[in-house]
Amino acid sequence: MSQVTAARPLPLPVRAGAAGIKDGFAVQASSILFDLGSDPQKSLPIKSRSLPSGWGLIQDPECVADPGFVDAGWNWFFLAGEMTVTAVGFDRSNALQAALSRLLRRVKAQKCNSFEVARVIESSFLGIPQVGVCGHVRHLQKGRLLFG
Repeated sequence: MSQVTAARPLPLPVRAGAAGIKDGFAVQASSILFDLGSDPQKSLPIKSRSLPSGWGLIQDPECVADPGFVDAGWNWFFLAGEMTVTAVGFDRSNALQAALSRLLRRVKAQKCNSFEVARVIESSFLGIPQVGVCGHVRHLQKGRLLFG
């Protein structure tokens, strides 16, 4: 029997030996994940916390509305269509990590550099935890044309 629980922030586990990481992260609705190796991350003052995957969790999601980005010629693009990934694991943290890893590979395959989480769904089937992550691909780049 499947059981769905209310969406709440899930801590993202930290792998031993991950550089610069001291505690877990809460991934929840409105969280924005950003590719730390992308050009905007190197040239804009985006404060983020590193994840072991080379992506970061933007500490202040309101920074996407900062007029300084637009004034400097940067634009956040919102790609229509929701992306959903579900993963199973022996505990919810591992399932979340697996779902995010799969999701971020899909975002990277679309040549985009960020993802906004719309919701995190926890459930279990026969006692095995499942975590689903739903959201929208975002892309930050200089210029007004996407990939222009």
